[in-house]
Amino acid sequence: MSRFYVSGRLGNNTPFKAGGIRSVNDAHVRGWNGGIEVDTVALADGSDRFDVYMTPGSNGDGHRVLLGSVESRNDGRQRGRFPRWRPAKGRKSVRKV
Repeated sequence: MSRFYVSGRLGNNTPFKAGGIRSVNDAHVRGWNGGIEVDTVALADGSDRFDVYMTPGSNGDGHRVLLGSVESRNDGRQRGRFPRWRPAKGRKSVRKV
């Protein structure tokens, strides 16, 4: 099984999955004027990090902006069932999930 994989639904509601030996490095979901990109990072200690970016979309001209990161821990100290959200420096989390 892949360390990272992506799944979703196409416009006709058909499910899809991607992964494999080379695995998934990033995913970019976008409309004409905005989007979101997630980069996967496998850390040396076995933990995972997902960097989340806002993008200008298909029509956009510009750069992506780091919103924050989702971090999982592999050292047994992760609290609760879910990984931790860390907003990028200078950005505040709008809502806690």
